[in-house]
Amino acid sequence: MFSSILDVLKDFGPIVTAIGVFVAVWTLRSNHEWNRRQYTGLLISGWNDKTSLHHLAVIPEFER
Repeated sequence: MFSSILDVLKDFGPIVTAIGVFVAVWTLRSNHEWNRRQYTGLLISGWNDKTSLHHLAVIPEFER
């Protein structure tokens, strides 16, 4: 009985490990994508704050 449990573990161990690696890679990629989007949003909001005065000064020149 003990050897049959070991045989089952030997058979399913690589499958469980492969699934674990797949889930870890998938989670890391999703987290990286989320962090990239958050950082881009912060950059854009900071850019708009820094350039709003210049934007307001330039617009009247193009409206002539």
